[in-house]
Amino acid sequence: MTEQQLETLAQALVWALEEAPGEYYYDEVTVKRWILGDGGVAGNCELCVENSEDGDIDMDDLFSSGDDEPPAHPHCTCQVEYRDTRKRVYV
Repeated sequence: MTEQQLETLAQALVWALEEAPGEYYYDEVTVKRWILGDGGVAGNCELCVENSEDGDIDMDDLFSSGDDEPPAHPHCTCQVEYRDTRKRVYV
């Protein structure tokens, strides 16, 4: 296959997986994400950086560190941000 054919195939697969017609509805869900604090003199610790790299996660999920929300350790200045979003649910 040529590079152009592979690109076309990849686009078709993305459409089939994400945009394919079917019965679905949108559900309002609240997600959370880890917001790094100032890190103090030493900067942010690896634990908190990994938690922030998790991005948006479901409210009931734990961050990479196993914590539900900050603080992850003594002197942690991180915060958690909550937001409502819509999630596509297929029937």
